[in-house]
Amino acid sequence: MNLKAYLISLVFILSFVAFSVSVSNKGLRDLLQLRSQMSKTETHIHELEVSNRELRRKTDLLKSKSTDILEDQIRSSLGLVKPGELLYYE
Repeated sequence: MNLKAYLISLVFILSFVAFSVSVSNKGLRDLLQLRSQMSKTETHIHELEVSNRELRRKTDLLKSKSTDILEDQIRSSLGLVKPGELLYYE
């Protein structure tokens, strides 16, 4: 093999290696970004699951209470009074 063919082969191989490295670095960067995004998404999902459990617990608690207790809680939280009642704050 002559020197010219050897140099052309060497340039071709080096070009291929440089291209492969540049493509794989982008792939690695994308992979790291996706892993970070996946971790954030999993954290958000966990927070939503905790929130859903709390809301279900509150819903079940409200369903199990009598309407009088529920009415008192709603009126108290909204500051509503029935005719003839007096509203006072502690």
